[in-house]
Amino acid sequence: MTVVVTAIIDNDRYYARTEEERAVLIRRMVDEEHPGWASLVYVWDRPAGEGSGRLAWPAWQLRVSAEPGLGVGALNWVGPVPSDELGPWDTLNPTPIVGVAVEFDGSVPSYFPPSAVLPIDDVRRAVAEHFNTGRRPECVQWQPGYRF
Repeated sequence: MTVVVTAIIDNDRYYARTEEERAVLIRRMVDEEHPGWASLVYVWDRPAGEGSGRLAWPAWQLRVSAEPGLGVGALNWVGPVPSDELGPWDTLNPTPIVGVAVEFDGSVPSYFPPSAVLPIDDVRRAVAEHFNTGRRPECVQWQPGYRF
């Protein structure tokens, strides 16, 4: 099966099918500033968002918010997890980083809880894992996310 990574970065859609293209997307999402925008990621058997209706998008999404200048970021997962518990899920840092804020949604604005903020290397590693598995990354811990 062919796997396609679809990333929405700064409200523009990008696709990756090769390791090189995936590495470029990770750098764009994690290492570049995106004021007011979280990146959204879909790993599927086809490009997400093509076509119409609910079959155009998978039933899962990884939200990637990074503050590269501060060396931190946070993730939000909506979709199936091994325990079958309902989400959404935010990353969990057992040793919270105090004094930094990571934006969840710049249009509101809203922020991840301090307990969700991770070192940027952990964010990068989790995004790479998601690109390879299409599932919620297991290299980081998770906590129940905010329900709107």
